[in-house]
Amino acid sequence: MKKIKVYKDGKLWRRIDGRFDSFRSKLRRFVRRMVKLVFSGLVIGTVLIGVVSYAYNTGLNKSEVIFTETKSNLPEKIEGLKDDVVARLAECETPGYEESDAPMILDSNSAMSIGRWMYQIKTVQYYWKMFYKEDITRKEAVLIALDEKKASELTKKIIFEDEGKGIGNWHNCNIKHGFKAEINLIKKLEK
Repeated sequence: MKKIKVYKDGKLWRRIDGRFDSFRSKLRRFVRRMVKLVFSGLVIGTVLIGVVSYAYNTGLNKSEVIFTETKSNLPEKIEGLKDDVVARLAECETPGYEESDAPMILDSNSAMSIGRWMYQIKTVQYYWKMFYKEDITRKEAVLIALDEKKASELTKKIIFEDEGKGIGNWHNCNIKHGFKAEINLIKKLEK
């Protein structure tokens, strides 16, 4: 019986009589793969040796560079995390509203909740006195609650500086989104 060779993708795949490639062709493929592997290893090793020698010759200590870079960026990153929590809280309290919409609702305690963070007048007055040592009028409290920048700053202070109730002032959104665990983690990063 004549042996017919079958090719698949340009390579000898098997013979019609059922026998597979010869040992010689298998050995050839194995040697080619090993040469490629060794060559790749040499290239990667050379690059790594170059990087390490550069760091050693310039006196750079990788752990010091990473630590210094991380430590210098940490305050800005923490502030960014805080701002993100405050923004997500506003979106939870008044989804789809903007500052210009001046959202207000009559709350379950028969008091008006005002602004993106649904502040009540007494809450704004209490925390303004607590953080800024100033008594403010009801009108000023309403204007603060409607001013997105001032309300955002006050919200951030309440959440991250009030050891009493903090995020508990927004009970439903805290439960819904689990802000408490995230806030505790951010506070730990700050220390």
